[in-house]
Amino acid sequence: MRTSKTGIFRIFVLPAVSIVLSCTAAQAGDFGKLTNIQLEDMAKKEWSHRRCPKAMALCDELIRRNPKNPFPYITRAACIDFTVGPREAAAELSRYLRTHPADYETIVDLGAYYASDGQHQKAVATFSEAIKLLPTNPEAYHQRSIAYGSLKQYEKAIDDLTAYIKLSPNSRRGYQWRASAYQQTGQWNKAIEDLNRAMQASPRDSSEFIIQRADLYAKIKEYKKAIADYDTVLKLNSLDDTLWFKKGQALMNLKEYKKAIEAFTETIELNESSTAYYARSEAYEKLNNHAAAVKDKAAGDEQKNKRAIERL
Repeated sequence: MRTSKTGIFRIFVLPAVSIVLSCTAAQAGDFGKLTNIQLEDMAKKEWSHRRCPKAMALCDELIRRNPKNPFPYITRAACIDFTVGPREAAAELSRYLRTHPADYETIVDLGAYYASDGQHQKAVATFSEAIKLLPTNPEAYHQRSIAYGSLKQYEKAIDDLTAYIKLSPNSRRGYQWRASAYQQTGQWNKAIEDLNRAMQASPRDSSEFIIQRADLYAKIKEYKKAIADYDTVLKLNSLDDTLWFKKGQALMNLKEYKKAIEAFTETIELNESSTAYYARSEAYEKLNNHAAAVKDKAAGDEQKNKRAIERL
């Protein structure tokens, strides 16, 4: 549920006797015996199990008692999104916002439903409204940057992520997200700089960023740097066949065919993919080892045919 991030949900611990009483009362349709806190707790539980009709019935009672409480609208919207779709969920939240236009978290949730439905222009407008209400909260900037990205307005996405980073300077994800936006505009060096900042912000998660940086180095044909990064991660996880394959590709571009064969061999030992066999075949061909190249080509064809049969 989108709103789990917003902090609207409150956690209540009810005594066991109270929970039993609540369940019995709800089954009997007698909401009068339940407090608002009990109703909210039950609605959360029903939603967590995706029992949407029961959750929505509880929310309807909460709305009847207190139409100013955003919780039941948000929970109903989540149920509607799950059972029908995001467009109808957005309509549910709009119903609440007509009378409570200054509810920041609900506006952000509404924007998320618009984005999920592919209505990215509406999502941008909604997140912009949230930013006007609370310009110091980074979440709406991040969400709007995603909407801008979906519209291929990458410079605006970068501006939003820059605002996000100013508000959350220690967020490794902010730098990673902006690096991805820089990639979309071909600003490779800026993307690499942001990945370096992400590593500094969170050294424990550096492997993920190193892989992304290695892919960027390969993109801009700095193959030696790419290989160095792949090796760094492979020291921590030597069972990643994808990294071995990427290293092999970088070595091929450097015309280091023997080392490329070693990397592709590691790939094949971990995952007998036709792609890896074909790549190693090409490396053998570059070394004029035609017999090995033909053998790998045949092995690649066999794997490809096997996968095709499995899909049928």
